[in-house]
Amino acid sequence: MNERIKEEEGQDERLLKRTKEVLDASAANLDVRTLERLRDARQHAMETADERPGLLLRLPRWVKVSGLATAAAGVLVFALWFTSPNHDLTVKNPEDFEIVLAKDQIDLYEDLDFYGWMADDEDNA
Repeated sequence: MNERIKEEEGQDERLLKRTKEVLDASAANLDVRTLERLRDARQHAMETADERPGLLLRLPRWVKVSGLATAAAGVLVFALWFTSPNHDLTVKNPEDFEIVLAKDQIDLYEDLDFYGWMADDEDNA
């Protein structure tokens, strides 16, 4: 396995060496106009590299990251705050809160209509 890796690395080095030779040979055969254009492009790149970057690019990285994190947290809080559902209570009558909160006799309250009907029936009889 190690021999295979060494062989591949050797092939890569030979390929790089051959590529460099071909590129150097082609660069040596460039005409004067192309060489001038390359020199001008290189000079322009060096001049623009010396220019000062804008304010945002001069800030330290931690300031940029913390600002982005703060903005993301603000957007998340805003989204959660204004898109939360409105939970209306299903119990409108204050006396019904006792029924809802009392868990011990819930069966009695489920059959409350039946007991009311029995009471009306006994009153009529």
